[in-house]
Amino acid sequence: MKRILLTCIICVLGVQLIGAQGIQFFSGNWKDVVAEAKSTGKPVFIDVYTSWCMPCKKMAKETFTQKEVGDYFNVHFVNYQIDAEKGEGISIARQYKITAYPTCLFVLPDGKLVHSFLGFQTVEQLLKQGRQAVKNTMLLPDLEKMDREYQTGKRDKNFLIAYCGKRKDFGQRGGQPLNELLRQFSDEELSNAEYAEWLKSSTIYDKELVDRLVRLTEAMKVAGDKKAFLKFDNTVMATLSNYFNDAIDNNRRPQFDHLFAAKERLDDIDASNRNNGMLASMGGGVSYMPKELIRLTFLRKNNDVDEFRHDYSAYMEQIMHDSPTDSLLRRSNTEARAYRDFMNDPSVSEEEKKSQEQGYGFLNLLTSVNAQLQAGSLFSSWDYYWGDRDLDDAQKATAVAWLKHLYATWRNADLALPIADKLVDLGQVDEAKNLLQDLADYLKLTGDEDQQMTKVMKKLREL
Repeated sequence: MKRILLTCIICVLGVQLIGAQGIQFFSGNWKDVVAEAKSTGKPVFIDVYTSWCMPCKKMAKETFTQKEVGDYFNVHFVNYQIDAEKGEGISIARQYKITAYPTCLFVLPDGKLVHSFLGFQTVEQLLKQGRQAVKNTMLLPDLEKMDREYQTGKRDKNFLIAYCGKRKDFGQRGGQPLNELLRQFSDEELSNAEYAEWLKSSTIYDKELVDRLVRLTEAMKVAGDKKAFLKFDNTVMATLSNYFNDAIDNNRRPQFDHLFAAKERLDDIDASNRNNGMLASMGGGVSYMPKELIRLTFLRKNNDVDEFRHDYSAYMEQIMHDSPTDSLLRRSNTEARAYRDFMNDPSVSEEEKKSQEQGYGFLNLLTSVNAQLQAGSLFSSWDYYWGDRDLDDAQKATAVAWLKHLYATWRNADLALPIADKLVDLGQVDEAKNLLQDLADYLKLTGDEDQQMTKVMKKLREL
């Protein structure tokens, strides 16, 4: 009997150990959690979820259950889960101003927030968040001391360097202390690559700083050190993007107008600033978009319909004049046909083909990113421009011409299929068929590397 009982106990313990491979969440109310955190000296990791949140369920099932996560979180935190819409979860969500899920918090027993994140996390991402929370817990006493010194008026340069460094380590980007430090930097320091990350993390718009950065960019271009200039130019463009985002998101028109003028000057200083989707996607941000698209983004975001329609129409007329639709189609066909013929030419060596393939692929990638950025942005605003109006024949002709030009700019099924739907909505079924057939022919010419032909032909059959 004892042997049977012992076997049962071992089995139960085995099941518990298997279930404990992931995060072990504390069972009890919030008061009990705080007491446990105080007794262990650990921060509290709080998974704030809702019953209807699918990413919450996905993370609970796929990430929290992993042994690697459990090994770290069970050692360093008191772990707790709470529904933001029930019981104590309502007050906790309100206290920490949680509006989206999943939101995860790392708090000290006294309620101080040391770190947080929003959204689904993989195992690697969650471990990174946990390590940042542990780091922040150790940094907090020194940071709070420096916070108090700053509030009492301490502003000397060495203190601000140390303070901003501590804030950065804690995960606090930008802020007023950084702006005050940047103002104290000499021109030489401000343009030094060593301080590039300081500038890129600046989040608060400063008119004098923007003018100074533009002036320094121009001076470095004139100085002739191309490598140093490009690094600084990239830094300034990334900083400008932070300020643009703030102006766009918060409808700051005077700030936006000044930044727009700065963007125009930077475009004149270096042409690569005008339209560089590659650098925009690699961290440079919105400032690398064409200035017209930046302006349209601001107007649409802040619902300035009349000005938006005026600028949108003017920009479409400009790009269609500069690059007519038919010429775009002919050019891309000619380039694709020339590349295909070269690669199929038996007289060309494999080495030459490999070199051509690399060069063509890189160039095609650059032009494709720019084309996708422009055409995708303008197409996403197409409905906003036309609104719910019933279009007369002239307006309908204009709408169709615009759609066909956007397709010619970026010949890709991801754009062509929704454009075809718009054409059908306008009663232009034949135009939709012609567009999709043109894409099918183009995909045959280019080899359909992204395997788009199947969905294009399916749509054609439906029409």
